[in-house]
Amino acid sequence: MAESTLLRGLGLLRLLVRAEGPVSASELARLSGMHPTSISRTLAGLVDGGFVRRVSYRSYAPDLGLLSLGLDAARHCPLATDPQLVMERAARLFGGLMLSLCLAWRGSLFYFAQTGLSLGTKPFVGHGYPLHLSSPGLLFALEDSQEDAIAALERSRRTFGWDRPTAQVPADPAMVLAWARGARTDDVLILRRWAGPDHVSAAIRLPDHEGHAIALTAAGPAAILGDGEIRNRLHQVKHWLTSGGII
Repeated sequence: MAESTLLRGLGLLRLLVRAEGPVSASELARLSGMHPTSISRTLAGLVDGGFVRRVSYRSYAPDLGLLSLGLDAARHCPLATDPQLVMERAARLFGGLMLSLCLAWRGSLFYFAQTGLSLGTKPFVGHGYPLHLSSPGLLFALEDSQEDAIAALERSRRTFGWDRPTAQVPADPAMVLAWARGARTDDVLILRRWAGPDHVSAAIRLPDHEGHAIALTAAGPAAILGDGEIRNRLHQVKHWLTSGGII
């Protein structure tokens, strides 16, 4: 019973943090499939614990306790701390491009050790990016079967929509996968003028981290580096990360 209650509460928190704004109890019941009575009891406990706040008589949103919990938890994740020195060294190779480590977890993309020349390092920057516009996301999708990859893209479409910032981005998931296969060279996927007319994003696969797919990514203004330069430098930083036992 206790485990079931805990999982129900975590499920509601997940729905709340992914919502665009406050969510009513009735909508949470619809989305979760839980009985309204269980919703009310679970929300009451989360409000008492400071993890959820009541925005109005009928709607709820995440509260500061959840943010505090997440920040404290990030300190216990090696990916949030161990790669910092290597990533800051790598930032000097990439000029004004932003580097990060992208990890796939249960359909979400998490970004760790995000580093830029003038921005310092952010240990953890969360998730929430359309899969069809993400170089690491598409790199991971290419490892799946065609059926599973298309299903993942369709789930992303339902969550984030299907923005097409440039004419290069196909409207169809299968065509996106076909384009990504053609754009992958030497284990590196480069999306040039894909998420924007003057933008480039690239990713190289790293060894799995505790069973989860992970990639080193670089993104930013397209004019800074050519494809060959990006590819060579990603391989170099991959060597630093793997030979040093960081990944």
